[in-house]
Amino acid sequence: METDPASPSSRPSPRELTSLSAILTSLSEIESQEANLGITLSNLLANQEPIISSLTRLQSIAPHVDELLLDAHLLSEKVGMTAQTAQRVGGRVRALDEEMRRVKEANDRVNAVLDLKVSLLLPSHPKHRLRSTQVVISRASCLHGCSRLGSRQPALRSCYGNPEEYHFRTFC
Repeated sequence: METDPASPSSRPSPRELTSLSAILTSLSEIESQEANLGITLSNLLANQEPIISSLTRLQSIAPHVDELLLDAHLLSEKVGMTAQTAQRVGGRVRALDEEMRRVKEANDRVNAVLDLKVSLLLPSHPKHRLRSTQVVISRASCLHGCSRLGSRQPALRSCYGNPEEYHFRTFC
């Protein structure tokens, strides 16, 4: 910021003015500074129209901004409630998945026991009954071992509708 030669800091103090010419020179500088300030003030007042138009536009936008603020607040509340509901539902779904896993494991064990009972009740040749019993027992022991490891259970399928011919596949 430059200092104007006619600014008060560059003028001598009125007590230092001892001659008429020094007083007239100081008064001339003050009048010149006053004229410059008057022109600047007039220019500022003349250029007030863009400021007023901008202020008018901002005031016309204010209700829309307030409405958007209210909408944003309501949306934030809805999203918060939805997030809380999702957390509660997610926890319940995880609990349900765990229960379904336990039911499936229990179902697999019941099926193994049923297979063992069926193989023991088959009225077939003792050689075939012994073979089917061995397959079912090995399946049951694998079921027990696989369930401890937390992996998938083995699948036991009969081929060609003959219960004595079992194919044993594990997904362990």
